[in-house]
Amino acid sequence: MKKIFLLIIIFIGCKESKDKLDLITIKEYSILIEIPVGTNEKWEFNKINNKIERDSLNNLPRTINYLNYPFNYGMILNTNNSGDNDPLDAIVIGNRFEIGDTIQAKPIAIINTLDKEKSDPKILFIHSSSPLNQISSKKELKEKYPGVLKIIKIWLNNYKKESEVIDIEGKKNAIKLIKKSTIK
Repeated sequence: MKKIFLLIIIFIGCKESKDKLDLITIKEYSILIEIPVGTNEKWEFNKINNKIERDSLNNLPRTINYLNYPFNYGMILNTNNSGDNDPLDAIVIGNRFEIGDTIQAKPIAIINTLDKEKSDPKILFIHSSSPLNQISSKKELKEKYPGVLKIIKIWLNNYKKESEVIDIEGKKNAIKLIKKSTIK
């Protein structure tokens, strides 16, 4: 009887551990790069013609009138953000990629922003090309590289007037949002 009880406890413990592990496993996701690090040009994927095009405002090519992007920016493939009906936005720390590159990276956080007073979450990823590639969580990033999140937050709060960072959540919530937003 003791052996059966012990086996049941072990089985339940393993099942719970597996469920928890699935949420925190360092899984990589596919990201389409729309804007490379170091540029101030605004590019965007056009869902109608399936091309990345220079964004425009008042029929003029849109240029960010602030510091150049300090990260690669893109979208998580096969997702749909219910807030703006576009794929989930991705901020990628890593080497410079080219417009249209599809890469794999691991999520570590959600940067929750408001854009024109609408929810516009951005998933923060670290690519294997980054010197920070050993980082696997928001907590680790804050401890080992305390200025990185501050730089991203300052940039997002200032590159256009309608955007504001509300808070930053950890990897577990980032993965949950990606899973919830994945198109089946």
